[in-house]
Amino acid sequence: MLLLALGLIWCIYFLILGAVMPEKTEYANNMSELIVAVFTVISIIFAFVEFLRRNNDKK
Repeated sequence: MLLLALGLIWCIYFLILGAVMPEKTEYANNMSELIVAVFTVISIIFAFVEFLRRNNDKK
């Protein structure tokens, strides 16, 4: 949960950065997309590990 909150804070920071400094809009957009992609990969890995753990419990 802490990682998601941290990611949200960073995305908001880059959103504000892009709004305040228009020359940094492309950079802010790319960084926000990178953060979202990293958290997506982490959540997919977490879901896969949970899936494997639950399958081992059923056996």
